[in-house]
Amino acid sequence: MNAIEEFKSKELVYEFLPIIREKFNSNEPIVSIIIDCYYGLDLVKQSIQSVLNQDYQNVEIVLVDNGAKENVSKYLHDIYTRHKNIALIKFKENQFSWNDVGLTVINCVNPAILNCKGSIVTHLSYDDTFSLNCVSRMA
Repeated sequence: MNAIEEFKSKELVYEFLPIIREKFNSNEPIVSIIIDCYYGLDLVKQSIQSVLNQDYQNVEIVLVDNGAKENVSKYLHDIYTRHKNIALIKFKENQFSWNDVGLTVINCVNPAILNCKGSIVTHLSYDDTFSLNCVSRMA
């Protein structure tokens, strides 16, 4: 069994909310950016804004609500409903464990990857930002 098959066989409880308003340029590659969030609303806002401000616009954002604090969860849902090309994955419980710190990547990023539309996929931590031309350089 390969890693994807093994992941798919696990029973993770999450909800995938697909893009509401989709608008991609079919002549350019789609870049999917996964941002998983739990707490730190100010940092989450800065991280997401750095993606929304990119000079390259053929971007899909996959937000992962990792059982987030209420204020973060509300903000993620608001961003999801107000902007184009944003999908949302919602976990009821936080996937982090001090016993296995890699669980967040396995449990949060893998479902996002399985639902990405982009041919280029990257991850941005909730407490990091991209430079203005980061995505255009990837594309």
